[in-house]
Amino acid sequence: MVTLVYLIVPAARPALRAVIGLAGVTAVLVGTRVHRPAHRWPWWVLASGLPTFVAGDPDRLSERFPLRLKG
Repeated sequence: MVTLVYLIVPAARPALRAVIGLAGVTAVLVGTRVHRPAHRWPWWVLASGLPTFVAGDPDRLSERFPLRLKG
């Protein structure tokens, strides 16, 4: 459903990218808690790195559409 909205509604894409990225963080944390792997720290490191990816996405978009400052 989210993919369909992403493809049909271009204005919603930045928000949906954030939602999809944060859903990945949630999935890793829930999966770690439910399955209780022997070594959890690699999963915690992955979960802590995913928000960095989400935070960097607007920066990537700003490279494509740079701000034009008057000056």
